[in-house]
Amino acid sequence: MLFAVIGGALALAGLTASVVYRLGRRKEQRLATAERRAVLWEAVESGPRPPWVPPEIEEEPVALPIPKRRGAPSNPVKQRHEKIEELLEQLVRQGQQSGA
Repeated sequence: MLFAVIGGALALAGLTASVVYRLGRRKEQRLATAERRAVLWEAVESGPRPPWVPPEIEEEPVALPIPKRRGAPSNPVKQRHEKIEELLEQLVRQGQQSGA
């Protein structure tokens, strides 16, 4: 019985090694194919450009004017402050009326 377990373990180890070996060869073949294809592209691409090099632009883009919205508040921050001041004044008046 023990010999059967040992034999099964060795058979499983052999199958596993065979699969790993075959998958490793496929990767090697893919690399060889990639190297062959790289030879075709050598004349086309000189290499990656560093990120600090500005892209080559033939024409400068024309800056279009941004249209203003009609009815939009001229200064929303100022209007918000005025609204808060109005609300605070109302609270003060209500406090004075109820306290008197």
